[in-house]
Amino acid sequence: MVIEHNSKVVTVLDTKWKLLDSAKANGTDKYGLSQSDFYQMLAYGHHYFDTEVESSEMFLVYPSHSGFQQAIPHSFDFPIQGEKTLKLWVVPFVISDKDDEKGIKWPVGTKTEKHFSQVK
Repeated sequence: MVIEHNSKVVTVLDTKWKLLDSAKANGTDKYGLSQSDFYQMLAYGHHYFDTEVESSEMFLVYPSHSGFQQAIPHSFDFPIQGEKTLKLWVVPFVISDKDDEKGIKWPVGTKTEKHFSQVK
């Protein structure tokens, strides 16, 4: 999914249905994330983001469950074009009957989280 604002790409999201595991937060298991998903998002970032965008944020969205209820607290960063960086965040999507619980749990402080918190 590509989200635009004023004809500029704001963010790129891709949904996955695999269950991540916060208990696998070590250096080798990386929450159970797939390297191919990282390559796919890097390709999306190169394709969709304008060279004028200073801070590019992308999101891999996984189902929320007891072992994955909050966004991974750090981004996975891909340096591109000199000093620019593509930031890849991994976030849960909550399915709930309660409006205040459902949806994507954005990482605090990201420009995407700030934008969507104003949209509500």
